[in-house]
Amino acid sequence: MAGVVTNAAPDTAVGGYSTTARMLHWTAALLVAILVPIGLAMTRTGEGPLTNALYELHKSFGILIFVVMLARAGFRLVHGAPPPAPGLTALELHLSKAVHVALYVLLLAMPISGYVGVSMCCSPVNLFWTIPVPLSFTGSEATVKSILWMHSTASYVLIGLFILHIAGVMNHAMIRHDGVLARMWPIR
Repeated sequence: MAGVVTNAAPDTAVGGYSTTARMLHWTAALLVAILVPIGLAMTRTGEGPLTNALYELHKSFGILIFVVMLARAGFRLVHGAPPPAPGLTALELHLSKAVHVALYVLLLAMPISGYVGVSMCCSPVNLFWTIPVPLSFTGSEATVKSILWMHSTASYVLIGLFILHIAGVMNHAMIRHDGVLARMWPIR
């Protein structure tokens, strides 16, 4: 359309997300797919070296997710997103937006809450055992427990949203065959 100005990223394919947006999406998805099972496992193993290693990995992947999600949110704010796929109902549009906003909020808030809670009780926080993340917080044991309880509870909300997101994707890919998945698929 001549004369139409858009803030979409320059490498955006018609109707799809840009290469950068897709890369950030799939990087975040991969990190969540790694982080959630580690988080569930670390809380179910007894004390010892394995549990300590799982906690260290969980903290490190949480820091990575936070960085990726900051980049993703910043990119989205600057470049926007392509218009919604044609043929979506008003309910689908609202549900999709709500799930995506909730995923963004949780994937930014959870690393913060985890970091604050852990830095209050269990400093130092290191990235993969080597790079110290120096910011630390202080608080009472009750505050730490409260923050980490919220972090843990949010993880189950995240899992539910992730399942809802995947169910929507599968609906579009396997039932409706409407090309919605192709808009974010990592390879064109």
